Amino acid sequence: MTKQVRRDFFPERTYNTTDVARIAQVTLRQLQWWDERKVVSPQREGYGCAYRLEEGIEISVIAELRRKGLSLQKIRPVLRFLRHEMRRRLEDVLSPDSRFHLLTDGKSGYLEDRHEGIIDLLKSARKPMFLVSIGDQVRRLEGIPRRTPDSQSSSGTRIGAGRPPKLSPDQVQLASQLLEQGKAVKDIARTFDVHEATIYRLASTL
Repeated sequence: MTKQVRRDFFPERTYNTTDVARIAQVTLRQLQWWDERKVVSPQREGYGCAYRLEEGIEISVIAELRRKGLSLQKIRPVLRFLRHEMRRRLEDVLSPDSRFHLLTDGKSGYLEDRHEGIIDLLKSARKPMFLVSIGDQVRRLEGIPRRTPDSQSSSGTRIGAGRPPKLSPDQVQLASQLLEQGKAVKDIARTFDVHEATIYRLASTL
């Protein structure tokens, strides 16, 4: 499939606020707050709002980094970096088979799809790095049934869908490699934003 076809394809798919809130595990009011502050704004369609795939991914990334403890001030430059990279490599980053991960220490950002590259960045980092799987976000969004944009008002009720698995298959492989290379359990747990017990259980299977 050509780049032009890919670029024509992605904007056709949009997601309503309810679906994006559920995938990102945030409230509808939180989406509205980010919209008001020009962090990520949806497309206006009549009386409703709709997010493109790229915007849905941005929302999920912001939500994950906020849960990991990064301030919105630190997230903004990381988001600018992600937008630049997604524009440059749209057809690869937004592919359903995407294996891209965003890594950041709150100052610098990296977008990497090779496990070796991710491991090298984590090993050489002088500060704790936070890891977000862009590929996982793409697949969660693509798994939503197609529907028309809603006109849901921004209430403060959290949209419940349960938390995603503690570690995705890609993350299990990455964490296993870090364990085998001697990375400290507490550092690995911080990188993937999981409890140390999760990493210890993984270590017991190696």
